[in-house]
Amino acid sequence: MIVESTPSYLAENEPLYEKFDRAEAEIVRNFPAVEMPIHHHFIASPHMKMYIREIFIPKGSLVTSQIHKVSSPYTIVSGDVSVGKADGFQRLKGPCHGVNEVGVKRIIFAHEDTVWMTFHLTEKTDIREIAKDILLDRPNVLLTPEEVAERVGPHSKWETLT
Repeated sequence: MIVESTPSYLAENEPLYEKFDRAEAEIVRNFPAVEMPIHHHFIASPHMKMYIREIFIPKGSLVTSQIHKVSSPYTIVSGDVSVGKADGFQRLKGPCHGVNEVGVKRIIFAHEDTVWMTFHLTEKTDIREIAKDILLDRPNVLLTPEEVAERVGPHSKWETLT
């Protein structure tokens, strides 16, 4: 029997997540929604299956990331972003790569149009099922359902398949 418990990183980072929640609420309430097309790619070989998520972040966008439950590599194919985490901001210019760390939430400002890709080993092909495996389901309690619905659409999070 599998019993899900609260991940230790969730309890450890809750004060930080609350700060990000406040920032995210300010972004939603004070900045216009921006279309960020997401493309989903799947690769299968006899030895491995992979899901690749590609997002286009337009210049001038200010966004927050979701919280990853598992580590995974990312590549900034092109662009220029400032990425804020608990330990401060870092400027990243594509092409470059790094690792999505478990439990980390980020705030990202795009200085230029940016293409960011993440890579996930999985047997699954259903985007919503993959999201359950790799992302923490932690809603921002400072946002109303209407505010969330306004931001979640055909070009955000996990809603578009291509």
